Amino acid sequence: MLNKRNLIILLVAYKLFLLGLFIPLAYNLAPFYEASYQENTVFSDDELLNTRSPYKTWDSYNFLYIAKKGYSEGHNKFNVLFPLFPVLIKFFLPIFNGNAVACGILLSNIFSLIGMLYFYYLARRYFNQAIALASLFMLLAFPTSFYLSIIYSESLFFMLVMMFFYYAFDRKYLPAAISAFFLPLTRLTGISIALLFLVIYFENLKQDYNIKLPALFKKIKIDALYLLFPVFGFIALLVFFYFTTGNAFEWLDSQKIYIARHSVGNILNPITTLYNNFFRTRLVLHGYTNSIIDRTVFILFVSSLFFIFRQQRFSLFLYAFLTGLLPGISGNMMSYTRYLSMVFPLYYFLGINFNIEKKRTVFFLLLMVFLLIQGVFLARHINYYWVG
Repeated sequence: MLNKRNLIILLVAYKLFLLGLFIPLAYNLAPFYEASYQENTVFSDDELLNTRSPYKTWDSYNFLYIAKKGYSEGHNKFNVLFPLFPVLIKFFLPIFNGNAVACGILLSNIFSLIGMLYFYYLARRYFNQAIALASLFMLLAFPTSFYLSIIYSESLFFMLVMMFFYYAFDRKYLPAAISAFFLPLTRLTGISIALLFLVIYFENLKQDYNIKLPALFKKIKIDALYLLFPVFGFIALLVFFYFTTGNAFEWLDSQKIYIARHSVGNILNPITTLYNNFFRTRLVLHGYTNSIIDRTVFILFVSSLFFIFRQQRFSLFLYAFLTGLLPGISGNMMSYTRYLSMVFPLYYFLGINFNIEKKRTVFFLLLMVFLLIQGVFLARHINYYWVG
């Protein structure tokens, strides 16, 4: 059995390899897309390329910009990003003497390391050691999981969502509620946690059916406050944007000028949205909004939902459905493969069906393919070629 010490050593070694060896090598050896860099750093007051440049590309730069300068009124690309991650960078920035890159990298890796530990122990509790270990390796190797190690909000979201499920499944509703409060402040899909909390709660009640009715009603009355925590988090999000931008729904309104074009209208018309994305778009291998790779990954994910439903708790299926399907039908599928990195029941599905004990050859083959693609994606990302 892999103990906690060895598990932490494994995860830290993986991260040190990515950050300390692979990224510097790829940045110095692979071609750099200068035009893309200039286009995406037009607001920068530090545009000269240096050793920190590969660690602040794409949205990493945007989060660092918000951490330093804050949000502003009017529709812009910064206002579509949720506030908890850049606020935390700003809060801890004095400790790093103003070095926002170092601060962001360290926070991201602390968050994701904690999230991976909860991910592993949740799998070990509800499945077994072999599945937990295989799922963890699938998570580490997944083509876009490197976003958990760089300055993106994926790391914070992953930690919070894994803590939420771990404690909610264990019926420890106070720490689950605290995690649920912060999720709507971290990413758009965090808003769905209110529904998931309710579903998990009644799943647990169903398992505890032997509780007598008077005690059951008393328990529901006490726990109702915990179930409202994600709603309070959403209200906090609205209050934050109202005081920083003058518009409580600026995070939503700014989507109108953002290239991804996410909207409630698209979700309410999923057939039309999917038809437009697949048949009325001129596709290329991997463009911003017309990626064949993103659409292929979407199809593969939808195919896995049946097995996730059959093999895992309904709440895990529902989470996968909401966080994996909705990004595919809410806009033009921009960054879909990156968004899928947050759908952790997918890794459990891979661990259940392709673990070392069950299908050793397929497991290692899939692991090698994932790692190869991740290496290509990360090299592209840090050199300002589009990935997600």
